[in-house]
Amino acid sequence: MHGGVLHAFLVRPLPGGACDLTTPYGYGGPQGAGPGWREAFRAACADRRVVSEFVRFHPLRGNQANAGADVDLRHVQDTSTVDVRHDDDALLAQMAPAGRTAVRKALKAGVDPRPARDLGRFRDMYHETMRRVGAAESYLFPGVFFERLDEMGDGVLMLDAGCAAGLFLAGGGAMHYFLSASTDEGRALSATNAVLYAAMRHAREAEIETLHLGGGLADGDSLQRFKRSMGAGRTPFYVGTAVHDPAAYAELTAAAGGADDERFPAYRR
Repeated sequence: MHGGVLHAFLVRPLPGGACDLTTPYGYGGPQGAGPGWREAFRAACADRRVVSEFVRFHPLRGNQANAGADVDLRHVQDTSTVDVRHDDDALLAQMAPAGRTAVRKALKAGVDPRPARDLGRFRDMYHETMRRVGAAESYLFPGVFFERLDEMGDGVLMLDAGCAAGLFLAGGGAMHYFLSASTDEGRALSATNAVLYAAMRHAREAEIETLHLGGGLADGDSLQRFKRSMGAGRTPFYVGTAVHDPAAYAELTAAAGGADDERFPAYRR
């Protein structure tokens, strides 16, 4: 923290005592807009032998505006949001026809998402879901991950419909759609749509204004289309990259087999 700016990141070791920085899982970036913070940060990075920095900025905060002139920004996609300060009919009305139809189908079938706290059950269902969709191993979070989530108390909401469940994070005036799991039955019943509709209502009751649904793994993919069917709002999501030590970056990249335009930093294949 410097000059009223808080910038959280993970420090990853590199050969020879160097390191690089990346945003923890989810959204982050500098919070606040104090003067001179970036210059002080660059100096600290030089002392710590930081080679590069990768930042995922927060769509709701728009903090890419305070990234610093040395950070290259890239617009990845627009994420979806819901203004939940409306009655149930208006919440349904703002959905795309496909989303609205899916919610009504699930509710008619008796899908009834309710608050729960069995994160062990959620973990098992989530792991099963990730394996079914062929997700990378990095998405199979260990048990301690869910134990730490449980310790967040009211900052975590679990909604369980039996055949589908969702985890939502609340804070800073918004609720965020974090993780989702479903069975084959849940998929057939469009149960996840009902879980999101229930989350809108819970957020409203908690006097939260915005439910942030997020985006897809890639712009225009099926996950993004699903979220857009449920939320009419759009917020831009940016990532930023900075090379703090160009010579070390070039050396590490050459040792890794050359540049890769699809990945930053290029030396982490």
